[in-house]
Amino acid sequence: DAISEEHIDATVITGTTALAEPPADTDEFIFSDNGTLKRIDFAHMRSSFDNVAFSARLDTNVTMSDATDTTIVFNTEILDTDSAYDNSTGIYTLPVTGKYLVGFNLMFADAEGNIDDFNAKLDIEGTTQEVVRAQSTSNGTLFTKKTLSYVTILPSGNATDTLKVVAFNDTTNGSTSLVQGAGYSGVFWGVRLRD
Repeated sequence: DAISEEHIDATVITGTTALAEPPADTDEFIFSDNGTLKRIDFAHMRSSFDNVAFSARLDTNVTMSDATDTTIVFNTEILDTDSAYDNSTGIYTLPVTGKYLVGFNLMFADAEGNIDDFNAKLDIEGTTQEVVRAQSTSNGTLFTKKTLSYVTILPSGNATDTLKVVAFNDTTNGSTSLVQGAGYSGVFWGVRLRD
């Protein structure tokens, strides 16, 4: 028989096992839609709570060839509410359409002080949208380390849009350089904002 209003009383709730942790995406809830009982997965409800977020850190050094764009793969997830960050490619796929606050932090390093011009870019859907840039005035004999940080708001991110961080380094002598990982503050993160 269909569940009707007269069959629901307090014992239906109090006699049921309580959740000891947040619901799984596949957990279902029953609600009344203008008198018609319906069910909904928690995943559909969660996206309306504006708690979509991710963060990942860089735990290994990334070697960069001279004057070549390099996608930075932040290899350790810290938080990923929607399993939308791929720590093997460095790509975050927006799970829900909306406004997003996004940022990253990178430390560039060169043991010989050969860094001349370096930048980091937020790539959205394969197109560079934002750039943060710096130059080194090293004389070629000093150990050079420079940190670049960037934060922006994406006012109209679409579900399935992809984000990644791309770094570029131009040294004075064509040598390789590093984006430093373990022990440093390389992070990539984002959170959906309330509309």
